[in-house]
Amino acid sequence: MLTLIRLSRVLALLALAVFVVSLIMGLAGSEAGALEKIVLLVVIAGCVASAAQVSSIALAAERRFHHQ
Repeated sequence: MLTLIRLSRVLALLALAVFVVSLIMGLAGSEAGALEKIVLLVVIAGCVASAAQVSSIALAAERRFHHQ
């Protein structure tokens, strides 16, 4: 069960990382306007916060199953 939790965490973080990289590429594009760049920055910050939540939840689940 621990392997499944760890695999799920790695896959979720990998998906978020790919999404953030694509957002950064969109942010770096010269055709993006000021408002679009602000929105992209907010979404990137949300992804970073989501990655932290995924890690916290997965670690809590690992501890719960490890102590049983």
